[in-house]
Amino acid sequence: MKEKILHTALDLFMKYGIRDMSIQRIIEPLGISTKTVYKYFRNKEDILEQVLALIQENRFNSFKAYKEERNAVSLLLDTWYFAVESGLNVNNKFFEDLAYYYPELNTRFEHELGEKIWEQFRIVISDGKRDGVFLTAIHPDIALEGISLFYNAITKSNKFDKIKIPKCNLFFHTIVPFIRGFCTSKGIEQLEEHLKSFNEYHINSIHKYAEFYN
Repeated sequence: MKEKILHTALDLFMKYGIRDMSIQRIIEPLGISTKTVYKYFRNKEDILEQVLALIQENRFNSFKAYKEERNAVSLLLDTWYFAVESGLNVNNKFFEDLAYYYPELNTRFEHELGEKIWEQFRIVISDGKRDGVFLTAIHPDIALEGISLFYNAITKSNKFDKIKIPKCNLFFHTIVPFIRGFCTSKGIEQLEEHLKSFNEYHINSIHKYAEFYN
């Protein structure tokens, strides 16, 4: 029952935000009493904290599973493409409420998840250097901070608003050239070949590894 409550709360938080979501509204689809909820959780904030832990676990495990199926170049392209797309399309009500009403929890959530994913990306870049697709002189953290700057500029600012193209297409004009810049000739060949597969079928396959966002 605890897992059902958590998954229901996650769905409702994502749909309606946190502020307007009460324990009573969470239990309505489940047909249970508040007494059952308090058997597993102290209050709504406790539910929220465990929902965030669930999001973190799902994202990390999904990334690791997807990582096993991709080489270093395609993995960077796919994961950052999806990050941009989801960052533009996600219902921001949940994250806005989280940042405004629970700033300390939001900071801790972003830090913990960021550190776990960042470490995996460091491994990806190190593997790419070992395999001869990334330049050996590249510092993983600097490369990742550069990609992150472009990501934030696309999804969290109006820096590109004056450029009249779909925001998602900015990925191909910012992050892709940046990644190309620290590729070897072998890496560039893999990058160009992988870009050819960015059609509807490929993009749909990317979404499979991130179903936990829904």
